[in-house]
Amino acid sequence: FFCDNLLPNENIMNGNLVQLLSQGKMIAADVGCGTGVALIEMARRFPKAMFHGFELSKQAISAARKNVELSKLSNVRIFDVSETAMPPSAYDFVFCYDVLHDCSQPGILIKQVKEALKPQAPFVIVEIECFKDVSENIHHPMAESRYGFSLGLCLQSGCSEQGGMGIGTCGLYPERLFGMLRKEGFKNYKVFQVEQLKGQNCYVAR
Repeated sequence: FFCDNLLPNENIMNGNLVQLLSQGKMIAADVGCGTGVALIEMARRFPKAMFHGFELSKQAISAARKNVELSKLSNVRIFDVSETAMPPSAYDFVFCYDVLHDCSQPGILIKQVKEALKPQAPFVIVEIECFKDVSENIHHPMAESRYGFSLGLCLQSGCSEQGGMGIGTCGLYPERLFGMLRKEGFKNYKVFQVEQLKGQNCYVAR
């Protein structure tokens, strides 16, 4: 899904990301990789590239490592971020799907990604489409389910540490994310949408 609909988008490296991954010239990371589904999809599609998944949840890490083992792929590895930090200036491409709004301190994660990227390498983010004006979020067709998810999961995750921001499902609107990216040293960033990812905002930052 990601390989066919998001990665080839012209907003990401002028549409050249898929070609570079196919040539095996890249090391990529999925931050907050969960059980590794997207990571394994990319690793299978681009066997010449190397893929690293970083995750905090012990249960997700265990499931992801099992999924990697079942996939029999040799170009994907899973790391526990509590034990292994992302190495500096190591990655040609970093991907983050529906993770930042769940973080208690997303700015810290953004800073770590910036340090882990090679110069001018892209940070691709997918987040819930939401708006600065709360009334626009309230009148969204998916408002009830989104706020339900937020109360049951996202807000709790975002408040799980002392001083957590508690952003929630509908709290990371583009202007807010742009401010975080800018603060951590990203100079170029944009938001775009992909038809097959309805209800999501896609971002690329460098």
